[in-house]
Amino acid sequence: MSLYEFEPEIVDFFVEGRSDRMFIEHLLDGAGENVRVWEAGDVEIPADMVAEVGEYIGAKGRVVALANELEKRLDGREEYSVLCIVDADFDHILEPESKDSKFLARTDFTCVESYYWDAKTVRKYLKLSLHGSVPLRADDFMSKVEAAMSDLFLLRLAAASLGLNFSWMDPSSCCGDPKKNAGFDQSRYLEKLLNKNSAFDRRADLEGKVAELREVMGRDPRNSIHGHDLCKLISWLIKPYIRDRNLTSEEVVSRSLACCVERVDMAAYPLFIRMMELARLQ
Repeated sequence: MSLYEFEPEIVDFFVEGRSDRMFIEHLLDGAGENVRVWEAGDVEIPADMVAEVGEYIGAKGRVVALANELEKRLDGREEYSVLCIVDADFDHILEPESKDSKFLARTDFTCVESYYWDAKTVRKYLKLSLHGSVPLRADDFMSKVEAAMSDLFLLRLAAASLGLNFSWMDPSSCCGDPKKNAGFDQSRYLEKLLNKNSAFDRRADLEGKVAELREVMGRDPRNSIHGHDLCKLISWLIKPYIRDRNLTSEEVVSRSLACCVERVDMAAYPLFIRMMELARLQ
């Protein structure tokens, strides 16, 4: 912690994982060698520190715990250029204020992948990454994904609201043939999910909570995205049209979308405005 007191020119960002680090390093390209981006695994954070902030043991929990520790150890008399960044996930809905702190920032939407989800980026992805092989316009493509994505997000949010620590499944196993305009079968997915987690007795609770949350969810689809679900659904949608199966893997889909994001467009979002100010890019 004393590093920031003796070397105030250092600017550090801490993120959950490698894909987040690569994306943010790209956005901050040109900021100088004093600007660094670290992953959660680069810092040793004991489990008791994670428990103290009420998070699960994992990348997000470690980053939140680090931000909490920074706030305790670095007094408020000086300004330090360090920021811990985590996916908002359900925080904006379930805990809108509890995780705000001087050294912690949450994504403007549910996750980093949410920044990839706009028509301009999707058009570029369909044209350059997939060479126009998928015969759908960007808005049609997005509508097909969003219909399933919203249902999945509501299930995840309902489970979190009820304190159910479920093991989740690939949603494409409950999706029909996109060429036949078949989509996501939420009822079938829920049946398989409850079976996998031996939780049939919670079905009524889950369905009731989903209906309740559906009434209060906003309209912006970027607030209903789970990163892995998004990439798996895109993989499902493009698979019938793409011969090269490497292009349909979840990891390649995620990286391809990230490559299609324009740096200039990211400058409009509050999180990245804050990051660029810290990195002295503005």
